[in-house]
Amino acid sequence: MNETAANPPIPETRRRLIRRSLRCEMLGWVGLIPVLGAGVAFVAVQLHRQTLRDAGEQHPQVKTWTALTLGAPLSAAVAAYESTASGIVMATLFLLLTFHHLQLQSVSAAACAALKPARRQLFRGGALAYAGLFVSATLLLTGTLVVLRAYH
Repeated sequence: MNETAANPPIPETRRRLIRRSLRCEMLGWVGLIPVLGAGVAFVAVQLHRQTLRDAGEQHPQVKTWTALTLGAPLSAAVAAYESTASGIVMATLFLLLTFHHLQLQSVSAAACAALKPARRQLFRGGALAYAGLFVSATLLLTGTLVVLRAYH
């Protein structure tokens, strides 16, 4: 049994977690702006991870980061060298994989109780932030590959 399950969060800690969840969602929406919102999306991802950690949840982000770091370059390469439609389809598949993983993340009963009013906002903010990072990375890489292809 972890420490958070034995000691439920005090009201001020719970309020802080809820505020962070709401802030994460707001920053996630701003992070969807391609390229310009990448920095805000990164902050939202960090806030998402920190909020889960403070709620007593230890969630490995390896699968999510793997999907992003593999998906963005592959989608950009397909869009630049094959067709834009193929790149969009591939990017959509990687985004769905990332969202599916985020949705299936295990949240302990204690963490769920601490985040209950704002759990959806935390999930939505994390998903939007990851999507914003993915879209920004894919657009930057696609643009770079198109420019490089034009000069060769």
